Amino acid sequence: MSKSMFYTDKQGRTRYMGGSGQKQSTAQVKAVETAPVRQKAGFFFKDELGRTRFAGGPGGGGGGSGASAGNALSKWFGNSKIVDKSGNPLVVYRGVSDAEMVGVKDGELVWKEPNGPKPSELEAGMYFFSPDKSVAAKYGTPVPYYLRALNPTRNESPIGNTPQNTDAIYRMRGKGEHISDAWEIAVINPSQAMQVADIVDYQPLNL
Repeated sequence: MSKSMFYTDKQGRTRYMGGSGQKQSTAQVKAVETAPVRQKAGFFFKDELGRTRFAGGPGGGGGGSGASAGNALSKWFGNSKIVDKSGNPLVVYRGVSDAEMVGVKDGELVWKEPNGPKPSELEAGMYFFSPDKSVAAKYGTPVPYYLRALNPTRNESPIGNTPQNTDAIYRMRGKGEHISDAWEIAVINPSQAMQVADIVDYQPLNL
């Protein structure tokens, strides 16, 4: 049995070749794209919104599952103020040049940053993220994170050095008023960031 791999079809879409080593025919591709996401013959495709989707085989795995993952996130997150408009932990993104594709969840790719934010990547003494995936994508593959900060401070001025008396800075740049609409959010310590891939259950890739 040959090794699974990715390839690009004639329409420029990223596809996944399963263990049989056979590319899907046009009829097979159409059949799987119009069927529920979980199929035996796995491959990636772009949906009508341009999002990368996966039609893949059964299985499970990943960073956590069910209540245990939720409890771990809740314990780590505490009373963090980096939340969405419903008060739930806000998913933010970090553009990463060496991101690893580790699995699939709900039909979408799960990306991870090896070893997390690194000291060599500090900017003005901080690590930068954005709730807007398109902003993070300007710097690399958008890897999803949760952030923990008890005293985030809004500052619309460019950050020149590590701020005092706060554990996070955020800038709106006209995008709204709630922190979930921020252009960017910066934290001081890498321990304030948890990768979504470390806490959610996902289907690992067999590449």
